[in-house]
Amino acid sequence: MEWAKSIIRVKPDPGTKSTRTGFLFLGMFRQITFGGKLSKVFGLEGEIMTTKFVHLRPQSINRGKCGSCRLILIRHGITEWNKQGRYCGYKDVGLSSQGKAQAVKLRKSLKNISFDRIYCSDRRRALQTKAIVFGRATFIKVSDLREIHFGVLEGLKHDEVMKKYAQIYKKWLKDPFKIRIPEAESMQAFKKRVLRAMKKITHLNQGKTIVVVCHGGVIGIFVSSILKSRNFWSYVPSPASVTIVEYKKGKFRIKKFNQSRVADV
Repeated sequence: MEWAKSIIRVKPDPGTKSTRTGFLFLGMFRQITFGGKLSKVFGLEGEIMTTKFVHLRPQSINRGKCGSCRLILIRHGITEWNKQGRYCGYKDVGLSSQGKAQAVKLRKSLKNISFDRIYCSDRRRALQTKAIVFGRATFIKVSDLREIHFGVLEGLKHDEVMKKYAQIYKKWLKDPFKIRIPEAESMQAFKKRVLRAMKKITHLNQGKTIVVVCHGGVIGIFVSSILKSRNFWSYVPSPASVTIVEYKKGKFRIKKFNQSRVADV
């Protein structure tokens, strides 16, 4: 099913009182198939003479007037696994008490911001951060905003990793784009997934300010991609921080990075 814009020309039935041929603009709706007869549409009865569908892609439907988009990227608050130095990617870990306090502090910092929509990772730590910072504001869950899958490293601390996977781990830290951890998501696949999500969000929200609550790795790979840098680790922001990216004239630009207090978002 695709979105379509439809114009229908209707020829009146001989038995009706209507003597005019009508043109109906039915606007945006899910495309359906009409039969040869139209019982009654906006006061017109008769036979469909012509039907024209103009298919529109989602970004065309939601295109704003100014052709730009501002993304307020928020990393979730800290978790117990973060504090313990455990790798936490796809694992669904919640916020620690400290992480909840960080989110409360961030809520106060962002209390005066204006935004049009919220997108959020479907992992519990991100959902909890969103709930604390933005309360019951409606939002859209996006699985593509999940953290990278760390494979066999999930849940392990540095010393545990060094005991089991020291050789490949050291190589991976030096060049995560070249080396892949067993059972993990490759950095290339992760980058593709995140860029797909960010571009879709941007295209669907032209002219708007959008909040995206997600993860350190997600923001890191997005920012490093914008800067065309392979130094991914340098762009992983702190927990409960804000990074602002603007899309304008077909390009993403970093406006603020890893801010704990943002008074003028």
